[in-house]
Amino acid sequence: MATKIKYPDEYVIRVLVDDNPKRPGSRSHGEFALYKTGMTVSEYLAAGGSRAGINWDAERGFIAVEQPAAEKAKARKAKAKAKDETASASASAEEQAQEAAAAS
Repeated sequence: MATKIKYPDEYVIRVLVDDNPKRPGSRSHGEFALYKTGMTVSEYLAAGGSRAGINWDAERGFIAVEQPAAEKAKARKAKAKAKDETASASASAEEQAQEAAAAS
């Protein structure tokens, strides 16, 4: 059984298929027709879509649900900053070890 994800409302939907893969006339066909690339999860839900539909379609590769670009940029900056801090701490520890070895 697949894990169900509750995508945050501000996440953005990207449609990955050209044609609606659902059976014409079905409720899910109508729901799938609501997707527009660039809309947020909350916009899709307000238009009449369901979270279950989002999960189902994302699991099958019909759509992708992604962080907004601004959040992605923030996450990348935070990751880079953490990496820099780790590198600085390693360099500092290495310098201290060399100084201790030289003093001996």
